[in-house]
Amino acid sequence: VHGISFQGKMDVVKDNFEFACAEIETILRKEVSFVSIDCEFSGTTGTSEAITDTPEERYSQMREVAQKFQLIQIGITLFVKALSPATTIKYEAYPFNIYVFPETRPGTQNFIIFDLDAASSYREQKLDFNKWFYEGVPYMNEKGERALIEEVIEEFQLTPDEERTTGSILESVKCWYLETPKKEYTIVDLNSYLRRYISHKIEQYYPSVYVEVISKGEFGTDIVLSKVGLEEKKAKKEAKRRKTLREAQKKTGARRLLHLLSSKKTPIVGHNLLFALMFIYSHLQDTLPEKLADFKAQITTLFPEVYDTMLLFSDERLRCLLPSQYSSSLESMYSFISKSKEMSKTTITFGGPTSKYLGKEQFHEAGFDAYIAGCCFSKMANYLSLPSLEKYKNRLFSYKSPYNLNLTGIEEIHENTIVCVGRLIKGKTVDELNAKFKGYQDLCYVKFVDDCIAFIVIKKQRGHKKVLDSIKNCKDILLVEDWKKYVEERKIKMEMDGKRAFEKKKKKDSKEAQRVNNLSSFRPFPGPFVPFLPMQMPVPMPVPMQMPMQSEEYPRPFPPPIVNTMRPGPIPSHFHPFSSAEPFPQRFFYSYGGYVRPPQYQTPNNQPIFLSLIHI
Repeated sequence: VHGISFQGKMDVVKDNFEFACAEIETILRKEVSFVSIDCEFSGTTGTSEAITDTPEERYSQMREVAQKFQLIQIGITLFVKALSPATTIKYEAYPFNIYVFPETRPGTQNFIIFDLDAASSYREQKLDFNKWFYEGVPYMNEKGERALIEEVIEEFQLTPDEERTTGSILESVKCWYLETPKKEYTIVDLNSYLRRYISHKIEQYYPSVYVEVISKGEFGTDIVLSKVGLEEKKAKKEAKRRKTLREAQKKTGARRLLHLLSSKKTPIVGHNLLFALMFIYSHLQDTLPEKLADFKAQITTLFPEVYDTMLLFSDERLRCLLPSQYSSSLESMYSFISKSKEMSKTTITFGGPTSKYLGKEQFHEAGFDAYIAGCCFSKMANYLSLPSLEKYKNRLFSYKSPYNLNLTGIEEIHENTIVCVGRLIKGKTVDELNAKFKGYQDLCYVKFVDDCIAFIVIKKQRGHKKVLDSIKNCKDILLVEDWKKYVEERKIKMEMDGKRAFEKKKKKDSKEAQRVNNLSSFRPFPGPFVPFLPMQMPVPMPVPMQMPMQSEEYPRPFPPPIVNTMRPGPIPSHFHPFSSAEPFPQRFFYSYGGYVRPPQYQTPNNQPIFLSLIHI
């Protein structure tokens, strides 16, 4: 019934999310061959995507992006193998386009970041921002779900005032329970923490009292106590528990999809899938691990079998069918595969009675992209045969990188890519090197990482051997080095640089800690601090304090004086820098602004020298 009522809509929002989940769960009970997924994000900027990036460096960059931006849509399409003649293979597709919007929870990222380029792109594609903002299905990660659903036993710690307040309330409840015939009692004007405490205590002391917290909107929240029998209380608590669980499930929202998909361990398919998996894990499961190895272990626990159509499309048997120039974008790939006679034996129909995607292309909508990725995968997989798929299992494409990401092993270089590292010979220029590869822009590109080191990335397509011949003829311009050797040397250098940076930071932190410690233990005057008090003494004629002229004897001018009134005589005892019992040397003068030296320590022009106010 849900399938018939829902399939005409396709877009999943808060109002029909329960129906969509019920339908997905019903379809998963069948023999689902695979599930294709796709996501739309609020941004993906922040990765340098340099050809020199190691898999760990690339993952670290993508991790920051996946945790910074939000999910907008999640596309899911379930493919069920249908009955068909022996000569053809038929699938039924059940696509869902789910708008998602983050649920606000304490301790989570409670803000949304939108990249301007992404927003402009979605605006051109007519994305319904109102539907996303107002009707998006809420979502949270495992930590938020656990805090919401599980019953947390709190250890209450009250202040003396709170103890007096709650004690008075509990005494009033006791009087109501024992002495009055009223069936209900209302407690008002408490904060949420004290409401939880009072509810906990009443449940503990009065088994036959039912506690209900009722919100009155802008007028606050009350606790309503009811005298009921034990059986009636048990029934009410069970109804309340079911209601709370339903509300919690609504708030966990899209995370339920992750539960459904991961519990069935169905193969997951997608186009350029790495970012989608990272966003889904970051926002629906947990914070992404810092290390790539930990991420691979976590994602394979959720999805043990993953396929990326970008890698399947690079298979040699498919490249033989491709024109000399082609794009690996989802739109181009679907255009080629849908017209290919060799892959026409596989047909896909929609499982529901109607579909918004029937006869209409809507690329860059998550639901449609997931559906198209699944169509391409089914046709390519049946053309290549199952044994050929094994080498693509749990391998993910990495953009502008010579590596494939292997979720269950060590990363490898793309089988359809050749990478060369070269150093420019002294005196040669970049223009001379580029001239050698003129006309091969579709087969290779040259990327300089500094003034002399260049990476030459060659696609294994028709005519790529001519590029290799051009590299051999560049010996007078370029010295070609081994790629793997360069990567190992660079890795060792980065590790050493990291260690040096760590030692430098450690040394700097140690110095700073020592400086702070010295400052905290420094006391300019022994004993307790006594503020300076003005003395009632006759004020002599002010002595002007002029700057001494610069000379050989005084090569640098003294700092400008800040004292224009001096009082000769001893320093008062409360201003003594040594001990109040010890007489202060009479050769020092004092003033309201600082110390000055007596005449025998003045300049040749009889100008006094200003000294610091603190310890001399």
